[in-house]
Amino acid sequence: FINVFFLFNISSSIYAQATIVTNPSNLQINTALNGPGIVIVGGTLSGAATAATLRANQVATFSNGISGAGLQIPSGVYFTTGSAPFELANKNTAVQNSFNPAGATTLSDPNLSLIDPTATRDLVSYSFTITLAPNVSGLLFSYQFGSEEFPDYVGSNFDDAFGFFVSGPGISGIQNFATLPNGNATSINKVNSGIPGFSSPATPVAAYDGSQSALYINNGHITTTTGGKYNLNTAPQPGPFPVFTEHNGLTKSIKKSIAGLTPGGTYTFKIVIADAGDASLDSGVFLDIIEGIISADLSVSKTVNNPSPNVGSNVVFTLTAGNTGPGNAPNTKVTDLLPAGYTFVSATPSVGTYDSSTGVWDIGLLNIGSSPTLQITATVKAAGPYLNSASIASPDIADPTPGNNTSSVTPTPVA
Repeated sequence: FINVFFLFNISSSIYAQATIVTNPSNLQINTALNGPGIVIVGGTLSGAATAATLRANQVATFSNGISGAGLQIPSGVYFTTGSAPFELANKNTAVQNSFNPAGATTLSDPNLSLIDPTATRDLVSYSFTITLAPNVSGLLFSYQFGSEEFPDYVGSNFDDAFGFFVSGPGISGIQNFATLPNGNATSINKVNSGIPGFSSPATPVAAYDGSQSALYINNGHITTTTGGKYNLNTAPQPGPFPVFTEHNGLTKSIKKSIAGLTPGGTYTFKIVIADAGDASLDSGVFLDIIEGIISADLSVSKTVNNPSPNVGSNVVFTLTAGNTGPGNAPNTKVTDLLPAGYTFVSATPSVGTYDSSTGVWDIGLLNIGSSPTLQITATVKAAGPYLNSASIASPDIADPTPGNNTSSVTPTPVA
């Protein structure tokens, strides 16, 4: 108990390989989550435990997550139904760990209850507001979910769950964005190794889904099975233990984006996690920084100097890229791979580089109002196809009007 008390009262320390800040203020939490393109303010930390217990035990900020702890998220905030200081300072030292900060007290969250009405034990919630920059029309973040319920209780009713509930302009009502690529909410039964646990009934509960095993990380637990279920996970666990956390299993990093938001708009973001069914065996979620997705209206147009060229002659295709904003677009690329009806001769980009083997014109940063050009000279062959198309894109922006992102011309050669 002395060591546990000591850990709970350290405000900032290095635990093994990950750097964490325990007992963080709202400002520290917001700073750890605030990425480029947004401003996070406010903050309400609430839950089933007392205010002091919540802040000291159920939330921590972290850094050095990838190189230090083996996570797939570099930094952010960790929320747990157990003890953040313990879970981030130990590398799966116990088969099962239960801290139970709220004791017998239960609490329901109206949004989390829609995912699992039994998720009422050791609940912790943190809500804040996000204001987007004038050139931002979306949000981007990543998370990892871990639990001591893995692997024994996969397929049972003890289905610890959490949610990221967001509301504001462009979002219908309050929506949960802590979802898997298949659209399901993230929980023990929805993302796992694909094998029911020892405590699962012979026929797993209806909520069980073993199809998302590609998203799961075994953090050292048992792998042997009997009758299609894991054997009981007992000490010593076989390992290896790839992630420096107490949890038996975790998801891989799951990236989420929210598009179609209003530039300059203000949004409410609420994080909620709770134990389901009982207060035993803790679960936690690592949340990366939240960053704004820049809004930029990209366009590309294509012309040809001779729409009726002679076979064997050269034609010149001119591509013009554009960006009408409201944000600049980094890592912009235009793709124009010549079809089989032409032989490449040369390319002259006003900015960037063009690779004729891939057809990629790498522009880089495309600022608002700029209009770089690319001229491609090609020889017309006797046989087509002659349709030549170009498309423009940037992975770092949201384009509000994608209809002008492609352009094509079809010369009609004369024999």
